[in-house]
Amino acid sequence: MKRAVEALGFESAERGYQGAHWDSTDMIEQIGLDLPNDDGRLLEILVDCFGDEPWCDRNPYAQRED
Repeated sequence: MKRAVEALGFESAERGYQGAHWDSTDMIEQIGLDLPNDDGRLLEILVDCFGDEPWCDRNPYAQRED
């Protein structure tokens, strides 16, 4: 994953980034981080550490392997 500001184009007329992007909570779920003993507090701490950033794939405009 990469911060969207570093990888995606932004179009103000379209109101945002041009491509798939996620907030910090969704990004953590996308990478498949397993927190089996967490009651939600650790996830909240991790999201706070990443901040209120939009995230995207590392190479969002590259061809996918599949």
